[in-house]
Order: sequence, then structure tokens, then C-alpha cells
Amino acid sequence: MISVLMSTYNNEKTVESAVHSVLSGSFYDVEFIIVDDGSTDDTPTILKALAKEDARIKILTNDKNRGLAYSLNRALEVAVGEYVARQDADDISEPNRLELELEYLSSHPDLDFCGTAAKLVDENGRVWGTRFFPENVTKDTLIKYCPFIHPTMLFKIDALRTVNGYKDTKHTLRCEDYDLYFRLYAAGFIGGNLSKMLLNYYESTDSFYRHTFRTRLNEAYVRRHGSVKIHRALKGFVYSFKPIILAFVSKRTYNRLHNDKWKTSGSNS
Repeated sequence: MISVLMSTYNNEKTVESAVHSVLSGSFYDVEFIIVDDGSTDDTPTILKALAKEDARIKILTNDKNRGLAYSLNRALEVAVGEYVARQDADDISEPNRLELELEYLSSHPDLDFCGTAAKLVDENGRVWGTRFFPENVTKDTLIKYCPFIHPTMLFKIDALRTVNGYKDTKHTLRCEDYDLYFRLYAAGFIGGNLSKMLLNYYESTDSFYRHTFRTRLNEAYVRRHGSVKIHRALKGFVYSFKPIILAFVSKRTYNRLHNDKWKTSGSNS
């Protein structure tokens, strides 16, 4: 069984499609654990209706908005699957996503988790780019950038529980997944990527506002401290300045570099 974990906050316009994209897929043996993270729109009503339609859905409700890491840890506590998949409430999984990821991990016994490539979709549903990451992810890859797309991930549940899930601190806010990968690698677990585009990943072409100076500092913090954990302290120290430099790049320059990069190269560097 695969336990699919989702946290949702005020996603009334997209959550139903996101959920159906998983439950209507080719892999049936799933439990879908959805945490309503204090939504104030119609999301709770939609979730209740979805749960009535499909017994595979389990709804948890936070008493207030507590954030992604807290919510995913709540879901992880009650998960019973051998594997754990991620799904965001504004993304769409391809019908064969979970099936292909499970086959990939089964055929690569050295790996403990994997991600996939994705199509980038804007607020109008337009595909404006693609994102690919390397199939083989080493520790040296990890210190340069975050080499996985979080909502595409499939993990062996034992790996997640060995490192106690996500770290819920002010220093890891919006970098919860990046911090998780460092801790997994430090514990001896290894991940990889499928080159297939198995997710429609929501990302506005104007993604500048997704990051603040605080979140850039968090990325630098996670990279620097994570690099120490995986014994790449010197390289990690050097690369930790990259997000801080980006914090001082203008919105126009950032968007041009960021968007052109995915449109033309489809890879990270």
C-alpha cells in the first residue's frame, strides 16, 4: 500500500482535481491522508464530500493553520502504507505516476526514495515549462541545489520514520523538503529521479514573490547545516551564499533567469 500525504490550506478551487488525479490513477492500493490546515474557505466542505465518495480518503483537521511540516508529520503518524507519496493540493498527478514510481524503486533496490520530472503550469493552467533533475543524486549534487520536486516524491516509509519525518522549525520554513533530503542522505538513505514528467506542477511564471529574504536565509541555513551532516562542510559553506545573493537580485532579473532556464534547458545547475 502507498500512503499519499497532502496538506491543504484554502485550496477550494484546486483540491478536488488534485485528489481525483491520484485516486483515479492506475495504482489503486492507496490511502489518501489529507490534513486540512485550518482552511477558512470551502475546502473543508469539499474534503468531506470527497471522503464520502471514496473510503480510501482520511481527513485530519488542524485546530489552526500550522504549516506544511506539522501537517505532513500528523499524516505520517497515522500512515500504514509501506511507501509514502506526496501530493500538493494545487498539482495534478499523471494517471500512472504512482505505478511507475513504485516500479522504479522496485527495480533500483539501492534507492529509498524517488522523484520525477514535471510540467510547470501557471495560474491559467498553461504549461509554460518543464523541470528535470538528474537521475543519480549524489551528496555533491545535494549541496548545490535541491534536486527533487517535493510533490512528486515517493519514499519508503521506514526511511522517513528513521529520520523522524519533517523538521518543523522557523529555520526550515519553505525548505522543509530540502532539509529532509539532507537528513536522509546523512542517515545513509539515497534518492533518485525518473526522467518522465509525471506531475503538472503549479508554479507561476512570476515566482519572485514565493521567496522572501527570510526564506532565502532559511535555504542558506539548511544548505550549510545539511552539508555538515553529509560531510561536505566546505563546499556547503560556499554554496550557502547562493540564495543570499539571489535575495538581492531584482524581480525582473530573477524571473528572466529563472523562467528562461526552465524553458530552454529543462535542467538545474
